[in-house]
Amino acid sequence: MVEEFIKMDLHIHTPKSDCYKGEKTEDEYLRILRQAKAKGLKVIAITDHNSIEGFNEYAFLEAKLTKRKNELKSSDSTTEVKELRRVEKDLLLFKEIVIFPGIEFEVKNNVHMLVIFDRNTPLERMEKLLLDGGYREFGEENPKVTSNWDIIDLYENSSSYDCIVLDAHTDSNKGMWNNTNPGTYRARCYTHPQLYGIGYKSESQRENISRVINTAREYIRGNPLSFVKFSDAHSFTEVGSQFTWLRNNDLFDLSYLKVAFRNPTEYISVEEPSLAKILDNIIGLPNTFGIPDIKDENKEYFKKLICGLNNSEGGYILFGLSNDLKKRGIYIGKGDLKNISQITAEIDKCIDCIDESPELRKTIYSLMVDKAIFSIRVLPGARIIGTKDEGKIYSVRDNRLVTLSVLETRNLVEAKFADTIETKIGKHIEEVEKDCGQVKAYFESLPIIRKFETQSYIPTFELKYEEAIELKDEEIGKLKRDPDNGFSKGNLFFLREQIKPRLEDTYLRYSLPMFTIQKLGIPSKKEPTIYIVPGGGVFYSDRDYPFYSETELAVIKLQGTFKLHSRKLITCFLKSSFNLYYLNNNFDSEDIYSQSVFNKIRLPILNYKIPDVREKISAIERKFDQIIGLEKQCLRGIHNIDEEKLPERLKNHNLEVDKIAYEIDLLICDLLNMSPMEVDTIERYLRLNNIYIPSYSES
Repeated sequence: MVEEFIKMDLHIHTPKSDCYKGEKTEDEYLRILRQAKAKGLKVIAITDHNSIEGFNEYAFLEAKLTKRKNELKSSDSTTEVKELRRVEKDLLLFKEIVIFPGIEFEVKNNVHMLVIFDRNTPLERMEKLLLDGGYREFGEENPKVTSNWDIIDLYENSSSYDCIVLDAHTDSNKGMWNNTNPGTYRARCYTHPQLYGIGYKSESQRENISRVINTAREYIRGNPLSFVKFSDAHSFTEVGSQFTWLRNNDLFDLSYLKVAFRNPTEYISVEEPSLAKILDNIIGLPNTFGIPDIKDENKEYFKKLICGLNNSEGGYILFGLSNDLKKRGIYIGKGDLKNISQITAEIDKCIDCIDESPELRKTIYSLMVDKAIFSIRVLPGARIIGTKDEGKIYSVRDNRLVTLSVLETRNLVEAKFADTIETKIGKHIEEVEKDCGQVKAYFESLPIIRKFETQSYIPTFELKYEEAIELKDEEIGKLKRDPDNGFSKGNLFFLREQIKPRLEDTYLRYSLPMFTIQKLGIPSKKEPTIYIVPGGGVFYSDRDYPFYSETELAVIKLQGTFKLHSRKLITCFLKSSFNLYYLNNNFDSEDIYSQSVFNKIRLPILNYKIPDVREKISAIERKFDQIIGLEKQCLRGIHNIDEEKLPERLKNHNLEVDKIAYEIDLLICDLLNMSPMEVDTIERYLRLNNIYIPSYSES
């Protein structure tokens, strides 16, 4: 009977992550453990970016300290005696803190997932997951390669390992919620049994996600999802800055974590828990039943309830609760283990009378000094079950135990069978439907492509490939630390990673991400410039800025005078859904940074003498200016906003930009004389190929 909760942080980086902010020394790894102890953490996971090497360092370090301890034991030297005490103190950290091996795995959707392994998993076994997933270089936050797997692939391939998968930070720009479009695929990502928990930052986003998961039919799960907060520490000082409470246990292994994550109501909490609050939460849930005691007349009811909850949506049975759910407790003496064992044995005998083994979770809660409540959580089962001595089938309906008729039983069996089949073949059906949809969209696209090519031309751009400037270490440190960075004014722009041509969530889509380094000595020039960055992202600025990048790639700058179109119109066209559709359809890529794709860019031939054409172009440029204005407005004071309120502000900003960007898309299609049916084909094609289309277009 365990009543305490402990703190856990399952998202911690080490110097083996290239973005770690700290020394690359052996003592840095110990600093992480010392900080974990100082923060009261009992369970942690080492989760470097696409790497298991950080956890491996701890294995080497513990072995090294143990060896040194044995060497120092026989010494009488004062210096070595002091060293022995230090070594023993450091070794004690490995006993006081349970360390799980993990990986922060980036899938091809640019989503970061946490994979937490059993502590006995061999290193080469964990590395195999990385190699199979497409990684050869480890520890990179922004890997140069794209993973072989999407989210579902990671689930499927990791299911053969003894591990759990968590959504690292679902409401961030690299989280599952913000990087999957609403629909069947997102639902499958959240309902897959390999997903155990969701890391989150914003309480308002948690409420939104929880509401969808708990109410939308396509999100129904056999097991609930735990919502958790972890530090995502990139320095030892950040360890334990965010944590989650875990019900205490004699042994913390992966099997216990699995049980805990599958039963968050009783085992997991982001707020400091109390047993009274947990019990009140359980009592307030649908399908919670109270049984006053373990007397014979209540045992038959208990068996029927297990069957009924298994055959329906699951629920709780609490021994020690009256029928009207008042806490009474069952007498156990003053924590007498013999009495507790006798009661649990009686409960187990009842469970043994069930036809097939139902999936149950059992917990004991103290109530006063000499009483306890015994909680049995029944999970919904894939099969219909009944008691061995009865031929009846039970279910739970409207919080009542009911006996099913023959017709209701047949319908229930069919429904369970259909759910099982849907789970097993749903992915394959979706893939076939997607392939068929792509083939259909391809044939429908042929006349659209021909139509565009007859009224467009391949331009001759004045190109300038520019390498990143070199900065001193102290300048780079200032660049990353300065809270003013990210505003719309500065003297260089900072390219952190490759940027997709079509962005879903970012507060800068058309404007450059500007940064300030005082006395840099490299001024910007008054030269309107279109920037094309690695990954295919397109930005516009009325100045020519130098840039800094953590990669070795250059940027492409389009400058000079364009004969037919303004720079703003060209920027909008390069970013448009139609251009991405044309490039992907013809060349299987929309990354215009790639030379093979860039050389095949076409621009529309437009007759500026026609007033209607001039008006549409003016409308596009006005909307472009409107987006630039919104981005500057959003940046003002953005770093002073409360962290809890920031996601909502950025979400509202993105929705507003989405609307205007979609209006630009429609104006461009109008300029190209595309019919509503052709626009529908274009949008359908892009969605089938996982290219972002603003959700505004679906309304």
